[in-house]
Amino acid sequence: MIPDKIFKAIAHNCAGYAKFTNGGQLEQGYKPDYVLKKGSDYIILESENSSSRKTFVGGMIKAAHFLQNLNRGILIFIIMPKGNIQAAAIARHLKNICPGCRIRPTLKMFT
Repeated sequence: MIPDKIFKAIAHNCAGYAKFTNGGQLEQGYKPDYVLKKGSDYIILESENSSSRKTFVGGMIKAAHFLQNLNRGILIFIIMPKGNIQAAAIARHLKNICPGCRIRPTLKMFT
């Protein structure tokens, strides 16, 4: 589990993108954990310590609302599997909710 405060303090980066916000408001009611920006292209990072489907669906809806019209980008959930909850299981549930979304569980270990 990555505490919210620590996740937001990490200097996340991607070539060509600059930090846009770390916990600030993108639009009314939407404060993702960390956002990188290049022009009108965004990388939205959400660190989730919950396995609640409602949490993920809410994040997807808010990101989809923001990433319309001139805004383009990607939403990335960072989760730490715990107990009997695995990232692949969460991804399967989300694919059923949003069949048109490209949802790819990727396991990356960072130390």
